[in-house]
Amino acid sequence: MILSLANQLSFQQKTYVLLLPFVVLNLIYIEQTNDTSLQVLFIGGLTIAIIGLNQPKFRYWLAYLLYGYVALHNGHSTALTMLHLELFLLLALLLLYNDWLMVAHNLFAGFINIVVILAFLTAGTWHGFMSSSPMAFAGH
Repeated sequence: MILSLANQLSFQQKTYVLLLPFVVLNLIYIEQTNDTSLQVLFIGGLTIAIIGLNQPKFRYWLAYLLYGYVALHNGHSTALTMLHLELFLLLALLLLYNDWLMVAHNLFAGFINIVVILAFLTAGTWHGFMSSSPMAFAGH
């Protein structure tokens, strides 16, 4: 008999399984930076929003909010360090929900994030929210 986490965990438990690695990763990134107050505020707000909306009827909102951890990491690391690994980790963990539309919404959130960053880069106004090297993403 094969253990199937998708069928044995409740919706809320699946969300907590996803939250844990992303909160830990972002806390590690905070430890490596100097200005932590704004970062802790963003991570705390994002985590509270996800826990507050942790119901199946808000599953598509959760897909966008969960991508927020990847976007925050984008700000911490100037979009270079492990961003792709983190994105694929999120997409793989979203499969726990057994809902392909959650994955599609999450991919759309990633697309919007990249479009916004590239628009700021093209305009020359990207100051790298929480980053020291604003043009690092352009060479990525």
